[in-house]
Order: sequence, then C-alpha cells, then structure tokens
Amino acid sequence: MKKSEMATSPIDISQLEKLRPLGKLEQFSSARHDLGLFNSVGMTCTYTLSSPSQSPSTLNSPLTTLTLKQTIYRALSSLINKHPIFSCIPVNSQTNTPYFARLPSISLSSVLSFRTRGSPFIATSEGERDTELDDLLAEQHGMNFKEDFGRVPFWRMVILTGCDGGKGRIGGEMGIESFTASLFIHHSLADGLSAVNFHRDFHFFLNEPSLDYVVKEGEDGDVVTCPRLEILPCLDDLHPLPFSSSPSPPKETRMEEIKGNRKLWTGIENPSLPSTPAKTNFLTLVLSAKTTKALIRQCKEEKSTLATVLPFIISAALSKTLSSQDPNPGCEYEFAYTIPVSLRRFLKREGERERRIGEGEMGVWIDALSYTYCPSSSSTSTAKSEEKNSFPWTEAQQLKAKISSYLHSLESLQAGEKGVNVNMPIGKFKNVPSMREMLLSRVGKPLGSSFDVSNVGVLTPLPIPHSLIRMKENGT
Repeated sequence: MKKSEMATSPIDISQLEKLRPLGKLEQFSSARHDLGLFNSVGMTCTYTLSSPSQSPSTLNSPLTTLTLKQTIYRALSSLINKHPIFSCIPVNSQTNTPYFARLPSISLSSVLSFRTRGSPFIATSEGERDTELDDLLAEQHGMNFKEDFGRVPFWRMVILTGCDGGKGRIGGEMGIESFTASLFIHHSLADGLSAVNFHRDFHFFLNEPSLDYVVKEGEDGDVVTCPRLEILPCLDDLHPLPFSSSPSPPKETRMEEIKGNRKLWTGIENPSLPSTPAKTNFLTLVLSAKTTKALIRQCKEEKSTLATVLPFIISAALSKTLSSQDPNPGCEYEFAYTIPVSLRRFLKREGERERRIGEGEMGVWIDALSYTYCPSSSSTSTAKSEEKNSFPWTEAQQLKAKISSYLHSLESLQAGEKGVNVNMPIGKFKNVPSMREMLLSRVGKPLGSSFDVSNVGVLTPLPIPHSLIRMKENGT
C-alpha cells in the first residue's frame, strides 16, 4: 500500500496487536495527554563530525557515502528493533482500561523532520542561549500525538541543521559538520532517563548501524517493520510500591493557606482545562563552563549536589520576582518542589533472579519526592552563610539527605531486611480507580506543586572505538 493510500484509508484500532494494559503511572501520563494537560518528554543533543586528525580510521567508513537523512534512517531503524516500546501506542486513554497496541510498521518520514537554521549558531564555553532551538522546543512540546492516531507512533524527532540545510553528505568536502537532534515522546512510553538512553543508543547506531537494515530508495523505502518483541513490564508489576495514607490535610486545602504573610505559590490559582492546545514557553539557561565548574566545586565543598541546589536557586529567583509584583507588602512565598527519582535499580522481573530493569532500558519507572521551602525564612542566617551570600546550603544538605534516606530505605527493602518503613509516593496511584476522573476533579483547584526539578545526569555516549559522529555532552 502506498503512503497516499495509508493516509486516507480508515484504521481499525481493534486489529492492532494488543499488548499489556497500562500500569497506573502510565495511565496517569496517558490521561494527562488525552486531557491536553501534558504532551511529551523531550531530550536534545548536538552531534558533530570528527575531524580526520581525531578519527583517521573512519575516513573510509560506509557512513561517508550516505546523506545525513539516510544515516539517521539507519540509526532509527536499529533503535526501533532494539526497543519495542517505540512501536507501541496507548489505546483507550479516555477509559479506565487503556492498553498498549503495536503498530505493524513505522514510516520514518512520519516521525523525522528537518529544520534549517535561519542564521548560524556556534556555541562556546561562555554558554550562549540558542534562541532558535528554544523556539523549536516550545513549538514541539506544544504538540500532542493525537493526529493520525493508529498510523504513526507516539514519538518524533526533529533535526536542526546549519544554513546548508543538512543536504550534504557525512564527511568529505562540504559535508555536514554538526546537527542538533531533538526527541519528543509520549510520557507513558518513556521517562527522562529513557530519553537519555535514546540519545546514547542513537549515537551508537549512527556510527554502528545494524547490519540487517539497508537504506532503501523509493516511495515506501523508509518503512520499518516493527519487531514482535515483548515490551517490558510496568512499574506496578515490578515493585510492591508500599504506601500509607498521610493524616495531613489534602493539598487543595494547604495550597490555599496563607500563614500570616506566607503564601505557597503554585502558579495559576484556578487552572482550567485548555480549550485549545496549550502554549508552551521554553527558555534555556546556559551557564558558562567556568560558572558550572565553580558551582559544582562549591556543591562538593558544601556536601551537596547540583541536583539538590538547583531548586533553591529557582526559588530565590521566583521569590524576588513575585515579591516585587505582589500588592501585599512583606508577603513571603513558599515553594513546593517535585523531584523525580529513577527506580530502575530496585526493579526485578518476577521469576527471573538476574533479570533486572537495566539503566539503559526504555520505559517509565520513577517515583517523585516532594520538598517545601520558604526563601525568606531560611535557616542559614549564620556567619558562614552570610559569607556565601546567604545561600541555603543547610536546606540543600537536608534535601540531599532526604533523597539518600529514601534510596537507602528502598535498598533495605530490596535486601529483604525486616522492619523497613518506606513510603513511596507513587504507591498512592494504586488506590486511584480512574486517573481521568482524578485529574478532572482537580480542575479549578491550585496545582500540587510549584515546579519540578528533574536531573537526568550528564549525557555521556556509549563506548565506540572509532566514531565518525560524536555526541556533544550538552543534552537539554
């Protein structure tokens, strides 16, 4: 069947191969997408061509005879064959019984698009902001995966090339020197670490494509048959997720509380469902190499981490801005953070002693911890903190300790130690019969947190002896 016929012929979703039901966390993401509340997880990375002096053995690589498009087709085909979740779509998301179904094939032209920069951009160690990339990310994160449902997968990739449009070949005179690849994927298919894993595998397959895939020409030459492999289990089937209800007041009450002049800020006071696709704003704050090294060094000196320091930097900036705009003089703002934590190392497939969920797997296996902080009432009014511009290092250390304690409890639980008391926030989803109804019940009420801070670490490539295309360690 030709592509033109595929685009117009009706799709019978019931004829797609039915896989497993969505787990509760996957249902949460699927319901948010269906209601227009959240569209995608994303990860961006820039790739560069190694110079002959850096990689002399690659000069005769088969990649030098391929265009950038052909090279990416080969890599994406290999990724689809390695990770079966890429060929899956959530079905019946508007019900309480959603499930994954497998697409029989994927047309790579339906998920891959190219953009040409309007003006050159060269990043240096000073940390320039790439406004053209920010505009692209804002646009793509504002797009959902509802169009052509049942025909195209729930992910896509956009390639941003230099002013030559990326039409040159990989290597040789006038070849491609660099390109930026942005992945956007439905959150029921992947979490943040999965997006990192995508780029690691993508980089590997750019240089070492699977030998069983040959770049084809012709109208339907970009179609990849999806492998009929088992997808990995959901979080619910891999961990007991212990959770006990807290006697504290519900969030909806606490979010509206004002203690004296203290107010918990969560953005829009009475959010409603978007009647039109929500507009996404995106701004990348890039720190210079010098500033980054100094910040990391100071984090180590203060026995903290970059991940536990960032929330307090954001809080300080928000507090200053909000206080200057608040008609109530002296109002103190409080902020509630949500911090995702990967659970991969604690997950084991039932009946398979050594089969654990690897750090390189694609899926959704996270929990989310919370922490509340008020900048104006920081406990760092000591001489030491004043010397360091009153940064709340004590709170950053407490947040680090909270995360470490949580992870230690999970390790003890995994080891079978008796008397381990661990409360996993994500476990509360087990008692939610309908994610859709739960989300709808929150419409018009304050949000559950001020902001999320997700740290997926440094984007480092998999080892390749001689790579023609290199990954710049600057994932966004």
